[in-house]
Amino acid sequence: MNRLPIALLALAAAAACCAYAGAFDRGHATATEPAAEPAAATPAEPGPGFAALFGDDLLNDKGEAADVSELDGKTIALYFSASWCPPCRAFTPRLVDLAKKLQSDGKPFAIVLVGCDQDRQKALAYMSSHNMTGYLIPPEAASNRALSKRYHVSGIPYLAILGPDGATIDPSGRATVQSSPGTAWQKWSR
Repeated sequence: MNRLPIALLALAAAAACCAYAGAFDRGHATATEPAAEPAAATPAEPGPGFAALFGDDLLNDKGEAADVSELDGKTIALYFSASWCPPCRAFTPRLVDLAKKLQSDGKPFAIVLVGCDQDRQKALAYMSSHNMTGYLIPPEAASNRALSKRYHVSGIPYLAILGPDGATIDPSGRATVQSSPGTAWQKWSR
């Protein structure tokens, strides 16, 4: 039996697995490796503030409503990801490990997952399965689509680092975490 057609079929199935059926309806694109990085706001440009970005859509990692003021003074990892995405599942542990290290070192840092799963329960289960503490913008939230558009998310995983005022300080956060996690905080603290 010729194994080439089977291998091609397996490859096609894996690629289809990464396609997000509602991607274009919801403002998300398909999983890519690597995700395209959007143009950054200049560091001198003041940010919109977290209330303007997240509205009343912010949940904690238990799925309960969270007050956006909990993010005051923190540097935020705005993380677009989903449980069905293999590159996301590979990157998430690296981000979670870095977040835990920064937090244990007393750095004001939090993850806000912009859930790209089909519903909030899957997004919360994804957070739990990776021991990700932080916050969630659920897939059905109005701010979820707005954030995808604002940050020109064309593929996931995508990570933007926001300063305490909501300004983008690193639109290539994923690359920073992958290439230089030991010096990430120096890059992000301004």
